Amino acid sequence: MARRKYSVWVVSVGMAALLAATAGIQAQTPKTPNLPHIAYAYPAGARQGSSVVVTVGGQFLGSTTGVHVSGDGVRATLVSLFRPLGNKEALQFRDRLKEARERLIAAGQRPGPLREDNAVGMAMLAKEAGMTQTEVYALMEFARVKKDPKIQLNPQLAERATLQVDVDPGATLGVHEIRLITRTGLTNFVRFVVGDMPEMVEKKPGTNDPIPIGSQLPVVLDGQILPGDTDRYTFHGQKGMSLVAECEAEELMPYLADTVPGWFQPAIELQDAQGHQVSYADHFLFHPDPAIKCVLPADGDYTLVIHDALYRGREDFVYRLCLGEIPLIESIYPLGGAAGAPATVSVSGWNLPRSSTAVDTSGQPGIRLVSVRGVGTESNSMPFVASELPEAIGNEHDDRPILAQSVSLPVIVNGRINAPGDMGVYRFDARAGETVVAEVLARRLESPLDSVIKLTDHTGHILAMNDDFVDKGAGLVTHQADSYLMTKLPANGSYTLTIWDAQHKGGPDYAYRLRLSEPRPDFDLRITQSAINVRAGGSTTFDVVAIRRDGFAGDITLALKGAPPGMTISGGLIPAKSDTVTVTLMAPPYKLVEPVALILEGTSSVNGQSLRREAIPADDMEQAFAYHHLVPASEWLVSVYAGNQRAPASTRLAKPSKKIK
Repeated sequence: MARRKYSVWVVSVGMAALLAATAGIQAQTPKTPNLPHIAYAYPAGARQGSSVVVTVGGQFLGSTTGVHVSGDGVRATLVSLFRPLGNKEALQFRDRLKEARERLIAAGQRPGPLREDNAVGMAMLAKEAGMTQTEVYALMEFARVKKDPKIQLNPQLAERATLQVDVDPGATLGVHEIRLITRTGLTNFVRFVVGDMPEMVEKKPGTNDPIPIGSQLPVVLDGQILPGDTDRYTFHGQKGMSLVAECEAEELMPYLADTVPGWFQPAIELQDAQGHQVSYADHFLFHPDPAIKCVLPADGDYTLVIHDALYRGREDFVYRLCLGEIPLIESIYPLGGAAGAPATVSVSGWNLPRSSTAVDTSGQPGIRLVSVRGVGTESNSMPFVASELPEAIGNEHDDRPILAQSVSLPVIVNGRINAPGDMGVYRFDARAGETVVAEVLARRLESPLDSVIKLTDHTGHILAMNDDFVDKGAGLVTHQADSYLMTKLPANGSYTLTIWDAQHKGGPDYAYRLRLSEPRPDFDLRITQSAINVRAGGSTTFDVVAIRRDGFAGDITLALKGAPPGMTISGGLIPAKSDTVTVTLMAPPYKLVEPVALILEGTSSVNGQSLRREAIPADDMEQAFAYHHLVPASEWLVSVYAGNQRAPASTRLAKPSKKIK
């Protein structure tokens, strides 16, 4: 399957937008009351060439009419909707069933007791009472929830849409996005992963019964941790098997607004036949999603156990667990290279067929994804930056300031903190009044390095120092551990830049890219609503955020590209030094048959050079009651609903050229 272990983020490198692909979305409570929204999809994926029934949970889903899925090769249809009963409704339904039971008894029939476990009797009573199967099921669910002390009612998760999802044999591997279509437009989206390995869906979430796998590995296990739940999977393994168990949970739904730490935190444990622990993990590198890597000590039966590390559980605690002798990349080096130049990176991890692989750096500067093909499946991916600046390899064996490595600006240095306590030291010459930028890309490129940088003059006097720099474009990086500084130099002479790990850690995985250059002003754009719903002939507003880089402070003009006739925007100017603007979208006077994917482009200029950047759609998502993150989506969709006029023959639009898949 297409597995990923890196975060979604967007950042500029030089004059090019650096785009890392993947998106994980968790539904949030809408700002507008009663706005339909979805919180999870279970199962959260399927194999190419398969069909699966998917439950999508959320709130205010009663007006759902269809389903929209991003990407190619995945089709979904709406099967049914379910809304839980309130106390008043449940009492009314029970009264109707009681009256029906009394009538049947008076007529000489024996319907049996009015109990939810009396399936035959309930069916007889429902028919007599004129109730639908859905209404009876809702009453039974109401009773079940009331009787189960482990279940905590959460209205944001209570309603459900059942979907039939069909995945073509040639469907695009990786992340797709599911949205529901309602009478007032699109919901937010949740992630659905298409893979290439066999999959097994947990049949009865919440039962704690062992689930046998046998010896048919590799496999993807789709599960759900409900209150009080611990899932156990049993399989047969052979001595010497290089086993990997890689969990995706926070990758599927990165932020939960109403729980701490703000995501489902799975813990996985491998046990032998006697119940002894063979291996345990509650994280992978610095990610909350865990991965076990171990060599099985003996032939025999093993059990893989998964639960929430804090022993919580609810419907949106959904996971995908990849199990088998599957390839897993833990690090690559270097983390980037020159665009258009041949590049080879070393790869380290488990079950990898080789220790290095070539990277295609042709085309525009930006992110390339590095993976290797193992036995039966592709490994996870790691990001590699193709840059337009000159590249250099850092001296990994001598961190003494007196022997600092000399570099010429501008340059990007690829280095590593090879051992705990090591440093990288780089010397360059500059003139008085020049401004130098030092920026580290490490954590944003999946390195565990928590960098600190220090700029000193030839006497050792500290001119500037930085530990953590917040990049608003890194929507899924919860620990902003990369460093940045921009300083005007006071005199002609030699300067030294030193980099080390803030926790004094190190090792072969602690790689970085250090940019030393003059300021390279640039910007990125985020639309803070990935789906816009507007009534035909009406208008609505949305916000656009400018992420300014290296001191860029100019005006940014916004424009729609390829919009259908009658669709326009106003207020499309982000003034100099401002970060946010509210834009008004005017809809055409007709309803669009399908949502359309639009492109919003921002233009500006720096020193006479034109800059053009496509806005990345994102959702402003809350984490743990407090923190907010701009999490990118794959497409910016606009739904125009409730129009009386007929749409023109051609209203389909090209999809944005920049996609986060």
